Amino acid sequence: MYSSLHKKKKPARRVLLVFSIIIIIVVGMSLWTLYSLYSPQDNSDQQLKEIVIKENQGVSEVAQVLTSEGVIHNSTLFQLAVYFSGKSSKIRSGNYELSPHESILDTIEIITGGETKQEGAVTVVEGLSNQEIAALFADYHSRYSTDALAFEEGRLAFEQAFLAEASQLEKYQAEYSFLIDVPEGATLEGYLFPDTYRIYKDAPPEDIIKKMLDNFDRKVSRELQVTVKSQGKTLFDVVTLASIIQNEISKEYMKDVSGVFHNRLKDGIKLKSDATVNYITKKGMTQPTFEDTEIDSPYSTYVYAGLPAGPISNPGLDAIEAAIYPTSHDYYYFLTPQGSSEPIFSKNGKEHLENKEMYLP
Repeated sequence: MYSSLHKKKKPARRVLLVFSIIIIIVVGMSLWTLYSLYSPQDNSDQQLKEIVIKENQGVSEVAQVLTSEGVIHNSTLFQLAVYFSGKSSKIRSGNYELSPHESILDTIEIITGGETKQEGAVTVVEGLSNQEIAALFADYHSRYSTDALAFEEGRLAFEQAFLAEASQLEKYQAEYSFLIDVPEGATLEGYLFPDTYRIYKDAPPEDIIKKMLDNFDRKVSRELQVTVKSQGKTLFDVVTLASIIQNEISKEYMKDVSGVFHNRLKDGIKLKSDATVNYITKKGMTQPTFEDTEIDSPYSTYVYAGLPAGPISNPGLDAIEAAIYPTSHDYYYFLTPQGSSEPIFSKNGKEHLENKEMYLP
């Protein structure tokens, strides 16, 4: 009888042992889950990462984005936490700054609370054309866009919208007096002032262009504009010349090169600016081919004397001031040797040809 009772106790002990092990495992997993939910994903990484959550993205897609960017390390746990917290339908599209230093629960709280980052910085360097500026802002817009369009489709749509807006000259002439002398049919080329701009990530082209025109109005002061009039010039002609200077030479030699162009304009000599040829061909060559210089275009200063039909880029303040205040000298030619930013000036065609043989390959 004792033996029988003893045999009955053994299975009971085994059941108790298994049950205890299960409890320990469950408790352990629960503690690990809680720790994983409340602890930073990576305590050593406090770098903020810019994350875009697009419209209609599901929990699994959001988890994939966060995992690929290194914000979270456990996609499954993130998805379970979202579902069990009842927030799967509360994730809001937008631009977020998130860090692996935050916990999964903190990350969920942010993307369901809509604490989005509204602005970003875009730097427009001197000498870009309207087309290049449009592409720059199109890339920025598409990178942070929350709509469902594919990146390239959205980028192209924004670029086209920006260029169309930058062609609405009459619309902006009514608001900006410095555009009054821009001829009919021209665009805002030359007046989209280069700078670093804080831009809302969903800003339409009109808002961006107004920021750039406002900046032009501040930087190209009333004093400068009065000086232009006193010289018997139009601001449009100054901006056109400045756009050539901007793309021909570095800052420290701008006034010297401006002096060359002023001398040629005064004597009716063609400017023969390679920058104007590159504007036509979009090739960006340091030395255009002979065939390219023969292209018949109102922007070619090899074909036509005087200034081109309009600005070939959007110049900065240094180039604009150089166009207004050229260095006075008797040089009519210049070239820039390969590997150098310092131009070589000459007074006549003979000297220029000699310098070409000496400094150019």
